[in-house]
Amino acid sequence: MTFDTKKLAYLSVFVVSLFFTVITFANTNPTAQVFNAAQNTFWFEQGNPNAPHQIYVVAEPNCSACHYFYNSVKPFVALGQLKIRWIMVAFMKPSSLGKAAAILMSENPAAALGKNESAFNNMMEVGGINAI
Repeated sequence: MTFDTKKLAYLSVFVVSLFFTVITFANTNPTAQVFNAAQNTFWFEQGNPNAPHQIYVVAEPNCSACHYFYNSVKPFVALGQLKIRWIMVAFMKPSSLGKAAAILMSENPAAALGKNESAFNNMMEVGGINAI
């Protein structure tokens, strides 16, 4: 598989859209505010630490769009071309908070997120990890 920068750019637009749904801007420089907020919040990393591309992603464990995004970028992570810093949020379903906590509190959050995504139920729009 070759690294498709156009596809990554398209997916990055999706990520930025997720940021705008979660963060309200009061500053005149929203890009800097988003980046600073992302750097200073709790995140976990997936992928090659020395990957040439790095993104922050806000994700919800019961979100089908997030699930689609996860599967779309998985090949880039596997190739070592992309490092993702995942920021988990919980707002879609009553189980979201427990699922996000299960991912964040696990010994290996990236593996726990992978478990959530591999067992994701698209029909019910429910992540596959058990809530704590």
